[in-house]
Amino acid sequence: MAWEAPVLSVGNFQALIDMSSSGQETSTVHGQYRIVRSTDSQGCRTQVASSGIAIGVLQNAPSSGEAAAVMLLGVTKVWVTTTAAAVAVSDALTCTTDSAVMPLSAAVQVGIGIALEACSSGPQLISMLLTPGASGSTVNVVI
Repeated sequence: MAWEAPVLSVGNFQALIDMSSSGQETSTVHGQYRIVRSTDSQGCRTQVASSGIAIGVLQNAPSSGEAAAVMLLGVTKVWVTTTAAAVAVSDALTCTTDSAVMPLSAAVQVGIGIALEACSSGPQLISMLLTPGASGSTVNVVI
């Protein structure tokens, strides 16, 4: 079961799009436990590319204009995408086009974290250690 251990979570970003969909995995890119990026000093939106720079994981489900709580550092829950390959413990993870995660597999992808739980197929919530900007296909982690 996915768990969290927040180290740095902030709630002063403004949601620039409606991210109020339920936390359930859907075909939309909105909702709780999705990867987000900063668009300016006070705004955020869901990240929809593995080559972009994400800042963290959305912890609430704000409507446009509301405060978005974003975990920047720590262990967070995150969605594994429905199309992802199996995720193993210690896999480096990257963002997908639906703001979920999948194993990092190409040099052009930018990592967002390290899997702390395995997942044979999505959609599923897993725990991830946030390491924005990580690269490589596997990272050794002692749990």
